[in-house]
Amino acid sequence: MNTLMTSLPALVQQQGRLLLAANVATLGLLMARLLSTSPALQGTPASRGFFAAAILFLSQSHVARATPGSDQAVLALSPEYEGIWADLQELWFLGMQAFTGCVPPLPWLAPAALRSRWPQELLQLLGSVSPNSVKPEMVAAYQGVLVELARANRLCREAMRLQAGEETASHYRMAALEQCLSEP
Repeated sequence: MNTLMTSLPALVQQQGRLLLAANVATLGLLMARLLSTSPALQGTPASRGFFAAAILFLSQSHVARATPGSDQAVLALSPEYEGIWADLQELWFLGMQAFTGCVPPLPWLAPAALRSRWPQELLQLLGSVSPNSVKPEMVAAYQGVLVELARANRLCREAMRLQAGEETASHYRMAALEQCLSEP
């Protein structure tokens, strides 16, 4: 686990290493979920660096792209991910699922995600694109992460509310997120 945690931050920054970074991130997230009680994962500098890099990998996959003749942008793959999405797709979805599973047992992770602005940027992205352009499996993956972050931390919930989280959840029929954000 130590090797994965120390390798990923450098890998996600290197051009042409996205597929390798995806494998390291996903394997590390799966292991972190299983080893969540390990002292190495309790907010150490290495674990914080690893999760920051994992968030970077997961958060940079999609962008809003304007479409000719339309008022609203669509959700599209970012240029770095586009050419290799066929190889990355399963790793990305598994990584999202594994990250979601890491949030409850690692209490420091939701505040770290909030500091990275990932929940806010994700809601901003969803708010800027046509809901019809977002595939159901993407909605489910995004909702999973957002719900766990909102459940884990009051400040995350508040930040999501400020980013029109309830309205976005309603537009995308994310009932679990809508309910979570409506709670105090």
